[in-house]
Amino acid sequence: MAQVKRRRSQVLEYFWALPGCVVGIKACAKAHYWAPAGGLGQNVRLMPPSYGKPYIKRNNADAADAEAISEAVTRHRADEVSRRLASIPGIGPITAMAIAATVPDPSIFRTCREFAVWLGFTPYSHSIGGWENLGRISKQGERYIRHLLYIGAGNAVRFAKARASSREAWIRSLQERRPPKIVIIAPANKMARIA
Repeated sequence: MAQVKRRRSQVLEYFWALPGCVVGIKACAKAHYWAPAGGLGQNVRLMPPSYGKPYIKRNNADAADAEAISEAVTRHRADEVSRRLASIPGIGPITAMAIAATVPDPSIFRTCREFAVWLGFTPYSHSIGGWENLGRISKQGERYIRHLLYIGAGNAVRFAKARASSREAWIRSLQERRPPKIVIIAPANKMARIA
């Protein structure tokens, strides 16, 4: 969020100079004049004033209004992202909101595997003389999201026995070969890579 004061005559020049970003504008009589800034490569969101009211922290002033609208635009985006994340099996609304709030820009990760590494779902690797020995997971990274994904994966594993879906066949085959906690880590890692 940028807090920049500009005169009305300087606003369009400011939008021209910005790289593409989200611009939140309070929907009022003048908003439709400024909304065409979207043609300048910006993603303009008109927000009704009532959406910004819950986020006003102090007296109603222009700066406080702008901060409230900015917060409303950010939360609105997080809601869209969290709805998509919650559609992944094993990820509920709490986990989805935690991921959306903690990782506002997923492009910081080059691959989905890098996100799983950031969460700490990858095993330690110890290799000597051509032998590679994988140990326990590293547990480095975002602890809260890792915990939520572990709980969701535990439920997916628990209910995999009841469902005869081919999607859960790999979980059932893991249960035959591996200890229970490793069986839970595998779908948690997979859910992290899908998210």
